[in-house]
Amino acid sequence: PPLLWVADLATGGTLRPGRPSMASVAEAVVILVASFAIEILLARIGLGTPHTPVLLAVAWIGLRFGRLASWLAIVVVAAMVLPQTAMPMDMGGRLALHMSLASIMVVGYLAGSFADAQAKLRNDLERRDRLLFQAERLKTLRAMSVAVIHEISQPLSTLAIEAKHLHELTVSADVEIATTAALIDRKAAALSTLVRRLRRFGGRTVDVPTPLPLATLIDTVAALARPEAKSQGVRLSIDAVSPELVILAQEVELAQAIVNLVRNAVQASGNGEVTLGVTRTDQGVELTVMNRSRPPRPAQPGMGVGILVARAIVEAHGGTLSRITDTAGETRATIALPLVGEPE
Repeated sequence: PPLLWVADLATGGTLRPGRPSMASVAEAVVILVASFAIEILLARIGLGTPHTPVLLAVAWIGLRFGRLASWLAIVVVAAMVLPQTAMPMDMGGRLALHMSLASIMVVGYLAGSFADAQAKLRNDLERRDRLLFQAERLKTLRAMSVAVIHEISQPLSTLAIEAKHLHELTVSADVEIATTAALIDRKAAALSTLVRRLRRFGGRTVDVPTPLPLATLIDTVAALARPEAKSQGVRLSIDAVSPELVILAQEVELAQAIVNLVRNAVQASGNGEVTLGVTRTDQGVELTVMNRSRPPRPAQPGMGVGILVARAIVEAHGGTLSRITDTAGETRATIALPLVGEPE
């Protein structure tokens, strides 16, 4: 049993023991001392030396505080019981003593294992509850965003049409008026395009995977991520992408994954710069989002599921997502995706 417990600790199969509180140590000591006192009392009144009280005490300690506490109790019991084997006694008594100690060890191991398994299960359930809560928040946010976008899409479309009409009417007008009208037209068109993309993000239908030029995907990401980066004073640098690089993807979902990574990098950027790099590899293509974190990195508002969503989307596209931070504080989130031929 001790080797099994050590193996579980080495492989991460059990909870790492935490620092015990003084109250838990006091409770374990009182229980163990009381069990020895009961055993001595039973021996003095002529009922022999049954080790049942000690066995129950070790089981209690294991169930209350886990395997580490039960093994500490077993060590104490062994230190007090084993010297008795040096005393003159018959073979039957010696065998009974060793069998009692073995029973205490097995019961303590099982009790502590049960307590550790329950604690691990509680932690897993709490983690799943948090994930479900985050998923429910995302579902609510999605419904709210769809409703808001639906309300503003129609008047925004009208505004974009009128802005374009105004631009056409003022082409031959005063230079300042024509320039202002052209600017209004561009901004209205960009905002209308952004709303259409947001409607696709929040819509119920999802595009089927199709051959997608990587440059088109990066342009979509830039259109969605640059405004937020600019509002936070962060410079977003994006590498030029060869038009020959083509992947099989759902544009909306994969763009969402990359935008999540860029948004996290923008929020954590310590030097005001985030880089989105594209590298061709033997296995396909790698997209790397790099930033240097602030020391110490501040807590940012959010739902905490951006990385989880991004990883799920990337893996659904046959790729991988890795994220590392070096000793200098530079964080790299790398998406590796396979390439396909040119779209027909």
